[in-house]
Amino acid sequence: MLTEKLLDEIKESIERQLGKLILNSKEFLTFEECTEYTGLSANFIRQQIKEGLPSYKVGGRRTFFKREQVDKWITKSKVEQNDDDR
Repeated sequence: MLTEKLLDEIKESIERQLGKLILNSKEFLTFEECTEYTGLSANFIRQQIKEGLPSYKVGGRRTFFKREQVDKWITKSKVEQNDDDR
């Protein structure tokens, strides 16, 4: 029989995975969701907004990001690696 602790761990794991699926299906992300989606810190995201990361302000306070634009922003910074870098 499964212990209560194991059941809680399974539940938490399922909730994390569902959260990731939801983020990947949303067209717009909140600021907090953007940091979670990219794995980047809030301070780094704020700096990148100043440097051109596309974002949208709603009501003058809440910042949103179009997920597709975040993906493009990340992939435009591709670094070419040669055999010496591996």
